[in-house]
Amino acid sequence: MKARGGLAILACMAAVLSLPASGLAKPGYYVQKPVRLAYLHLQASNGYRAYVFGYNRHQVNISVSSNSGAVSYSVRGRVTDDEIEARFGSRGRIAMRFEPQGRPEIDAVPPNCKGKPSVDLEGRFVGRIRFEGEDGFTRIRSRVARGSVLIGHRMTCKRAHRKKRKSRGARPAVITLTASTGDRESPSYAVYKEDSDEAIHIASVLERRQGMTIVRSASEIAEPETFTVSPLGSSPLRATVSPPAPFSGSAAFEKTPDGPTVWSGDLSAELPGLGTVPLTGPDYRAQMCRSFACLCPGETCGVIVVVSGRPKPAYLRRLVARIKR
Repeated sequence: MKARGGLAILACMAAVLSLPASGLAKPGYYVQKPVRLAYLHLQASNGYRAYVFGYNRHQVNISVSSNSGAVSYSVRGRVTDDEIEARFGSRGRIAMRFEPQGRPEIDAVPPNCKGKPSVDLEGRFVGRIRFEGEDGFTRIRSRVARGSVLIGHRMTCKRAHRKKRKSRGARPAVITLTASTGDRESPSYAVYKEDSDEAIHIASVLERRQGMTIVRSASEIAEPETFTVSPLGSSPLRATVSPPAPFSGSAAFEKTPDGPTVWSGDLSAELPGLGTVPLTGPDYRAQMCRSFACLCPGETCGVIVVVSGRPKPAYLRRLVARIKR
């Protein structure tokens, strides 16, 4: 289930990473800002895989993931073309130096852009990394790890003129449901699918402690029947969710044009290092969209996704397509 591992990275990274914003340029053009990403991966204890990301010169993230969930720890550190350093409070620290191996991979500059091409360097990181999760749910101890450094240079690009597409029938209907209390440090839940495709369930919670931003998440790609929705235009609008482990229980959504929105049930999820958390209750509010707007307003959430062992910046739609391959 490679998709599940990748999905865990989506859940934890989307909350803490964003792609560099495009800079100002003359009308008809946009500027792609430089990006630097140091990435390494290694095995952690208790069946977890560890990923370390260093980006934007000062941001360092350790993410540990398994088939059932993930935790992301983000701090301010130091990231250069060949070094990554950071302290994670009492949890641990990382101090690694990059040693490139083999020839660098030069990415082609898009035909509508001008600037230096980006460079991918494969190799290994040497030094020391030690880390321990809450109550020892996983541990990392290593002096060497495989990884890479991606260096993207500033580019000025001409905006493409979009041609009107001829109608080829109805587009797949994206349905998204989210539920939260509105408090960023309380657990939240989201599920989405396109037409009768598999339903992707995600639960997450954000914490801040010891200078760290911590995002815990659980995710599962499940059968379409785990997320059922009443027909378009029906009233009241109803939906039910019943995802498998690491979730338990179920929940129901109901909305009438003039009445309150109801979100009820006993849905919960097992989050690494935290235990079982409820995803329903009197403080929870739910909404449903026939787009990604509920999950990611504007569909511009930036994430880092690992595809075939290589980290690449991606947008939500592109990531969804990769997960389903």
